[in-house]
Amino acid sequence: MKYCIACGMPMTKKEDFAKGDENSDFCLFCVDEKGEVRSGEEIFEGGVNFFYESIRRRQDIS
Repeated sequence: MKYCIACGMPMTKKEDFAKGDENSDFCLFCVDEKGEVRSGEEIFEGGVNFFYESIRRRQDIS
């Protein structure tokens, strides 16, 4: 299994990789629509939002 070098996301299927390129070192969330790597701040903010939403969904289920 390969992990994104920017955020650590596990990339297990083609759709997980930036632009669907399984040779990429980045996941689909760490690049923009042009295929350029996002800034560290944008990547960090995306990770925080992902985990926040995950926790919120778990609380809604309970």
